[in-house]
Amino acid sequence: MPKRTCFIFALLSFFVLLSLSLSGQAETRADNLKNQLEALSRDHNITIKNTDLIQSSPPIKVTGSIEEQLKHLLVDYNFVQLSNSQGTIEKIIIMSVKRYDHSKPVVTEPPDTITDAKVKTTRNGYHHMVQTELSGPNGAKINLSLLVDTGATAIVLPATFQAKLGFNDHNLQSGISETANGRIETLHGTLKSVTVGNASAKDVEVSFIADDKLQNSGLLGMSFLGRFQLMFDDAKNQITLKSTTLPRPD
Repeated sequence: MPKRTCFIFALLSFFVLLSLSLSGQAETRADNLKNQLEALSRDHNITIKNTDLIQSSPPIKVTGSIEEQLKHLLVDYNFVQLSNSQGTIEKIIIMSVKRYDHSKPVVTEPPDTITDAKVKTTRNGYHHMVQTELSGPNGAKINLSLLVDTGATAIVLPATFQAKLGFNDHNLQSGISETANGRIETLHGTLKSVTVGNASAKDVEVSFIADDKLQNSGLLGMSFLGRFQLMFDDAKNQITLKSTTLPRPD
């Protein structure tokens, strides 16, 4: 084999090995999954919120596109993926572990009320429905009966409520939500406040999806419920929302 051919072959081999090395760089320099995700976040300029929810586990060897890597790394978590108009991933919001433990809060932000709120519900089969006051980014308020759903990562509303709450192209971001039924396109924003009975919280994540996917109903998900300890009382048709934080001393 001529020397020039050998040189080119060796050079190509070097770049292939370098590419393989770089693709696993975030994994090899991290000693656990949380650090691996944080390294990936820095390398690709992606904001990953709520990494404190990541349970102790070793790093995972991943390949493929950044979207495929994130999907594999977060296979045991409910999360929302937000992308810009070019399809580039900008933010990942980790909402909860898929096998959720109700003894632990799901999100890091505390509720705004320090009390036990006992809220009467109506029933839709086995499910509980509660009256909920939603305040949009500009203060527009609506009251809806929402289905209490601990399997939903965020409050989920039909798209027709976007304008009623004051959402528009400037305060919504397109994204994809990972659900038990697969991936669905969403528009993602932040409610100014959410109130159920005497329990309220500010800056609550909300997702809007096509009306036909919700059958014109809405879900009260973990972006609100996760700030409380939630207890169901089927006999009394009631839920209790108990604060997971203690009041600050005066």
